[in-house]
Amino acid sequence: MTSWSRQLALIGLIGLIVGVTLGQMSVAILCLAWLLWMLWEWVQFSICSERELGRFQLERSINGRSDATGVLWAGRTLDIRVRIFCKSIRVFPDRIFRDVVPENLEIISSTIPSSSTHSAINASSWLRQRIGRWASVFKIVDEICPSNQVVVRTPQHEVEIHYTARVRAAGEVVFPGIRMEFHDPRKFFRLDRFVSLRQTFRVLPSFTESADASPLLKRRNAIPRHGIHRQQRPGIGFELLELREYVDGDPPKTIAWKASARRDKLMTRQYESEVPIRVQLIIDGTASTRMGGFGRRLIDQMTHVGASIAHSVTSAGDAIGCYLIDEAATKRTIAASGTIGFYSQLRAMGAFSVNRSPGNARFSLRMLETAYAVCSERYPELLDPQVNPYSLVPFALFSTQRGRQRIQLAAVMAELYNLSITTQVEMVLDENELAKYLLKFLCESGMPWMAPIVSISNVAIQHSPVRVRLLTQALTAAISHAHDNEVFVLVADLLGDTASLEELLSAIRIAKSKHHRVAVICPSPTLHRPKSKSPTVSAKTVSATVSAKTVAELRLLAEGIRLGELALPLKRSLTKLGVPMSIAGEPKATGLVLSEIAMAKSGRLTTQGSGR
Repeated sequence: MTSWSRQLALIGLIGLIVGVTLGQMSVAILCLAWLLWMLWEWVQFSICSERELGRFQLERSINGRSDATGVLWAGRTLDIRVRIFCKSIRVFPDRIFRDVVPENLEIISSTIPSSSTHSAINASSWLRQRIGRWASVFKIVDEICPSNQVVVRTPQHEVEIHYTARVRAAGEVVFPGIRMEFHDPRKFFRLDRFVSLRQTFRVLPSFTESADASPLLKRRNAIPRHGIHRQQRPGIGFELLELREYVDGDPPKTIAWKASARRDKLMTRQYESEVPIRVQLIIDGTASTRMGGFGRRLIDQMTHVGASIAHSVTSAGDAIGCYLIDEAATKRTIAASGTIGFYSQLRAMGAFSVNRSPGNARFSLRMLETAYAVCSERYPELLDPQVNPYSLVPFALFSTQRGRQRIQLAAVMAELYNLSITTQVEMVLDENELAKYLLKFLCESGMPWMAPIVSISNVAIQHSPVRVRLLTQALTAAISHAHDNEVFVLVADLLGDTASLEELLSAIRIAKSKHHRVAVICPSPTLHRPKSKSPTVSAKTVSATVSAKTVAELRLLAEGIRLGELALPLKRSLTKLGVPMSIAGEPKATGLVLSEIAMAKSGRLTTQGSGR
């Protein structure tokens, strides 16, 4: 029942009681007839709505395909069509359909069918600001504005929701289903249901194509360094690197017949001059890099840069591998070349970009409101007072609205995760126990690591020793598995604290002593490359800039200057070791990073080849 029907039923009940008490039989009969008519309308609405729900056919197609799983690209546009068809004879005149769009998508435009009305809802702001009746949310607007929810109100048997959306970031996109809301003609009753239409897609990171994909094989070294191949022309070398199993296409003259006889299978010799340059990406995925909305996280920058480097390296015929580190574990992908190697690294980065559930959880009212909103959106039947009554808990009737929501959410979490009644009671009494399951539920629902879901104070410090230790262990492991003259690229957030980097700098010295090359790439929190090379800025420059920039641009400029100050000590420490360092926050910085890596692969210290 809606609030309007409750008020009318209350008026009818009061009129019936007053008519019987005062002996006004005409008033009592009129009120009784009113209540019986409302009861008949409710019976009709319940029977028709349940019958109609069982006859719906739903189909969602993304870019013309309706598969349950697939692969998408970050930053690209999707064409999404949702077809809803009902075979029932009677159709409610007021039906609302809404495709529940994940937070990792941003709706660009939408097209509504004729004889329908439309409204667009921004779920990011709504989940944090509005909790309550859905009728107040479905307000019809005239303009189609960018949002991440599309609502269609139509009385037709068949309706198609058509909209275009853009994938914000790499990771995962899950379409849970369709939200339906039925009203009777007089708006007395309302039925909310969520119909599951689950589609899961893995999102690969975007990348920037390099203009120059020249081969980076070892060719002619003008002034070779110790440990680098000394041959003056390409071809089969003289320094044996290793023996490997023979594959189709290898020249027969490289077959090692004695080794093949010993192992009872063909083995071929691999010489140093034949081995392409190997690049090892060490990508930081600790907790602080995952904070923020999708597309604005530091890990989104780092996977974009890593994918751009992988495309450039594999296009030149070289091999690339990854070390993906976080607090849980370090995942290593074997170095591979070609198209297969490129897409294998992209799949690993896409899986690595999915936010896991953070370990520590702190209860807050905003977290409670957000979880209640998501449950109201995806599990409205579990919050129905007839199914999930909060009045069964002692003193629940005297508690506040937040307390009743907490009791209902504890029951929902126990139902979703098959918890015992003891755990459900603990969630009602203990805020931290409830916050643990609410946080797990929100992360599984595809919500980003933002307040109120994750508090920054609960996340590891941005430049903690744990991060440096994990990077050092990954670099040490990469050195132990390395061959001759490999290139290690550290893509990590190392700005602001050079005092705790001594352990990492020692590992870099070991890599340099083994004639490997190391490059460091730091993401930019402002998504822009800092342009200040010196921490000191004159007052004349500042005054001239203030007169020409807006407040937002000045704030961005100030953040860039601060970022330049943070990058300067780190750059000095790395320059002493001969390690190039770059801040990658915009597409232009990717080209600079690729040129620095190409210089590192050339075997020289400068791009002109001036030698040692």
